[in-house]
Amino acid sequence: MSVVWALVDDRAGHRSQCLGVAEALGAGFDVKRLDYRVRAELPNVLLGATFGGLTSASRGDLGPPWPDLVIAPGRRTGPVGRMTYVAGVASPNPHAGISRWAHEPGVVTVTIGEMDLGASRPALRIVQHLRWAAEQGDRMDAEIHRTLLGLWRCRRVVVGAPENGPTPAHPPVMPNPPPGVVVTPMGRAARSRMGIGLLETIAARRVKAYVDDGSPESREFWAQIVKAQSRVSRDGTLDFDVDASPGGDGLLLSLALAVEAAHELFQPTQGRLHESIPA
Repeated sequence: MSVVWALVDDRAGHRSQCLGVAEALGAGFDVKRLDYRVRAELPNVLLGATFGGLTSASRGDLGPPWPDLVIAPGRRTGPVGRMTYVAGVASPNPHAGISRWAHEPGVVTVTIGEMDLGASRPALRIVQHLRWAAEQGDRMDAEIHRTLLGLWRCRRVVVGAPENGPTPAHPPVMPNPPPGVVVTPMGRAARSRMGIGLLETIAARRVKAYVDDGSPESREFWAQIVKAQSRVSRDGTLDFDVDASPGGDGLLLSLALAVEAAHELFQPTQGRLHESIPA
């Protein structure tokens, strides 16, 4: 069933217009009351898609499951309804010695990012990290459907699969992926493409991460980012990992996969083709 949000604020005209449209659709909808801070008075061209103009109470009411449709009358409600979500999923590698990222057998690492596709230069903002136990092959499939597609409504999900394919003890990763989910075997060519894409996106300042808030996930994420290294192999491909990190490099790899998921959405909006990603 589709999730519909009706965003209302303190203006009676906006409220009646929003609820009128929502009721005319003939489907169920959730009313989200918005209260603003002073920052909301800034022009939308400066704000972009953000919850930054809302009070903490209003921001707390906005969360998964994310909507399929947002009804947002008025200038101040517009930035709230423009978010698009993508995710990168680093599955555990059962093949010993194949690649360095076989760091936590049975653990799936996920990075979720949000994008404002209405911006002339959309950037990927990292908003959530997840870790799933993957004792069974169908566990990751179920979590991708329930959490990433169901709750977060991710428009695109890229899953990194073992490069040598499945084994009898380890079934294939999502043999029949649903629309929006891409399974990529993590061979040398794929890792090289993603490593280059991650470096280019960072250099273009089109990926942003949250500040270190002291949480275990935050500490591990920034530890992996600081220790990340890359090198060019003899065949000209680029490889990357985290050197001598006890926590492995799952957060780094899932970040690269999330950037890969966002890559097609990085295209500039129509009429602004001169603002493509710089080389």
